Amino acid sequence: MAAPNFIPHFGLPSRLEQMINVAIGAQLFLLLGFDYFPAALRLVLAGGINLLYIFAIVAYLQRTGDRKDLILFLPVGIFVFMGLVGLALEQVSQTQNQASILAAVRQLSPYVALIALVICRREISPALLAICAFSILASAALHAVFLPNVFLNNSQRFAPFSTNLHASGYALVGTLLLFWFLYTSERLKPVWFILFALVCLFLLNGNGVRTPILFLLFYLGFEMLLSNPFLRHNRSVILVLCAVTLVAVAAVAMTINLSVFNQFSSGRLSNYGERFDLLNQRDLQTLLFGTGPGSDLLKTSTWWWDEKDSHSDVLKILWGGGVLGLIVFLWFWLLVGLRNQGALLALSLALLAASCVSNAYLSRPNSAFLLFAFGAARQAYLERKTV
Repeated sequence: MAAPNFIPHFGLPSRLEQMINVAIGAQLFLLLGFDYFPAALRLVLAGGINLLYIFAIVAYLQRTGDRKDLILFLPVGIFVFMGLVGLALEQVSQTQNQASILAAVRQLSPYVALIALVICRREISPALLAICAFSILASAALHAVFLPNVFLNNSQRFAPFSTNLHASGYALVGTLLLFWFLYTSERLKPVWFILFALVCLFLLNGNGVRTPILFLLFYLGFEMLLSNPFLRHNRSVILVLCAVTLVAVAAVAMTINLSVFNQFSSGRLSNYGERFDLLNQRDLQTLLFGTGPGSDLLKTSTWWWDEKDSHSDVLKILWGGGVLGLIVFLWFWLLVGLRNQGALLALSLALLAASCVSNAYLSRPNSAFLLFAFGAARQAYLERKTV
């Protein structure tokens, strides 16, 4: 039987163009070795990877002069500035502040990776993405086979291969999408794609975490919507439909007994309710600027045994960055989704939807790079097809 045909059809990147691929390779190394590295080494690697992404952007800009995607840094810069203003106001008022610089850097790192991958998308090596996909699939399978299962929420789960069950689940979804990219770009034969996709789905089922699968369903649903000829040429209609759907869901939520669904959501709904009650008690300054990254760690009556985060990236942004921070957050993802003829619109909408109900990719930078590399490489491939 022939080996999978995933070798790219265009030339290998030059030395300068390797920078973004070095960053991807380093991120893969950290993802696969995370559970086996000491904490200090993990921190150093994470910081070095962020620098590699920045160097890749600088090298690309110096070589090409193509600065049109730098606009993506504008909302990120505004968000950082607002965070500094909020921190200064907290210091002036001498109120207790639980925010941390480490949490801020961790919160910003997925955005640095996304912007770098989008800017340098034409230089991403499909062969390297294939290595990422096969390495992660092999690691997840080996951990599932040889390590004992873990017990969570009254069920046995396959052993996670990196960090924890949630991070491993999101990495597996990113891996499945990478295989899909390799297939749709004609670098992987259909029979091999079906085989690898089934293995990914089997491991996801054994992983037992629902939110990565929910993200995958969101993404595939938005992709199908965008493939509709009418909606493809009227993307504003999709945004209106999403807004109407959110309003409808909120209206229904106000008229039913949410406690019925609380157990299914692992306590998320009651946790959200408690946190919104606390948000309603804030003064205007804190409501607008928030209390800084990392400050949403607290005990609630739902999760009384330990300090937990919001378990919603959107609520995390609202808590730490305030109403103004949430507006900038939404602006960033709409800017990403609507640029370049909406190449990343489905991905942006799926991220927003998943971020409403989970601490999804934006809280897991070691898994997020797979998703962002998939989106950027797919955008570059579609751009080449139209040339």
